[in-house]
Amino acid sequence: MATSGDDDLMVVTYRGMAIRFGNAQVREMGRDATGVRGIKLKPDDRAISLDVVRADADLFVVTDTGFGKRVKIDRFNRQGRGGQGVRAIRLTAARGFVVASFMVRLDDEVLIASSGGVLIRTPVREISSQGRDATGVRVMNLDEGHSVAAVAAVPAEQED
Repeated sequence: MATSGDDDLMVVTYRGMAIRFGNAQVREMGRDATGVRGIKLKPDDRAISLDVVRADADLFVVTDTGFGKRVKIDRFNRQGRGGQGVRAIRLTAARGFVVASFMVRLDDEVLIASSGGVLIRTPVREISSQGRDATGVRVMNLDEGHSVAAVAAVPAEQED
């Protein structure tokens, strides 16, 4: 993922936390370097995604139980790298945990695959835009014992 050097980056975690920080806060390093901390994780959390923030896009978040939402990117203030971040989605036992998160535009579509082999393609504009503290809406119906296995963006075709 290429950045201009002036972009913001967004990290989202398994437990629904997100942090937005400037690319300039991450210095260049060699392959053998250990890197820098993007977000401070709690012991039972892990990073799920890292994406470049685009002003014309929303953050799309999906949980393993088939719930998801879009969040306007301006709902996430720029912070210093290495903080705990802010909530990107409210999680409950019924909502599960975050399995995917990335930037989407209204004209894009998303592909969602279940562990049972079911694949759906949904326009992004049909998924509601909600606040950071909302729990999301059902984006995929799952059979008993199945979960969301993979999610991918299908960018809208660009006209020349």
